[in-house]
Amino acid sequence: MRFPGSVLLMLLLGCASAFSLGAAEKIVPCRRYRAEFEIRVAGKYYPLDWFCIGVNVTYPNAELVFQNAKGKTVHQFRAMRFHAFSDSFTQGTIEFYVPEGAAKVVLRKNGVELRNLRIVPVPAGKNLALPVDYRISGQFVKNEIAPGKDGSGIFDCTTGNICFYPVPVEPGAKYRLTVNGAKGDKSSGLVIRTYFFRNGNSEKSLVAGNKEPMRIGGKKTSFTTTFRVPENARWFRLFCMWGIVYDYRLEKIQ
Repeated sequence: MRFPGSVLLMLLLGCASAFSLGAAEKIVPCRRYRAEFEIRVAGKYYPLDWFCIGVNVTYPNAELVFQNAKGKTVHQFRAMRFHAFSDSFTQGTIEFYVPEGAAKVVLRKNGVELRNLRIVPVPAGKNLALPVDYRISGQFVKNEIAPGKDGSGIFDCTTGNICFYPVPVEPGAKYRLTVNGAKGDKSSGLVIRTYFFRNGNSEKSLVAGNKEPMRIGGKKTSFTTTFRVPENARWFRLFCMWGIVYDYRLEKIQ
């Protein structure tokens, strides 16, 4: 069967657009999932070393995109993009919590090829914090990164910050927060702030935050505190600046 040129062009554009999003997977708001896939660069790419010292170029990536039941984009605080640095297939993962209003998630390809995509639920565990993975951008601002295994690393934000992805919490419940890090070059030490929001996709839904900054300074390598979630808050977010961060834990204790 032959199509007129204009019709054929429309068909090809439609197919390309759908393929660029990848397979859609149904999800449940406030639940935790992991996207598993293999990824490689489809064209030009840049070395990991550039990424780790913050060279400002567009790195090929796979981006999580949330949609409602009608296919309209549901925005989150910050985009989650897994970056690729090789033209050979490597394993990639993104763990995430689903914002309110989202019914499905797609993986948009920005200069990469993907295969073997799976979206799997992550069982509830003691540590509610998402893994701090240097390959996933959106939360690191002016950080220098010393990569470790499986996406872990040392994040030097002496002149920048880390705005972690939000975690759903229970209103009125008590939690324990542990931040592992160290003092950087600034005398202030690592500054730690906590914020609470009504929903997981709007900065404007801020409910409360700690009034006095918490710190890691001197020879300390961790900071632990407990807090109770405000009754009108459903999401927690950690923010750190002016020091070095390794990782953090968030545990419900009551």
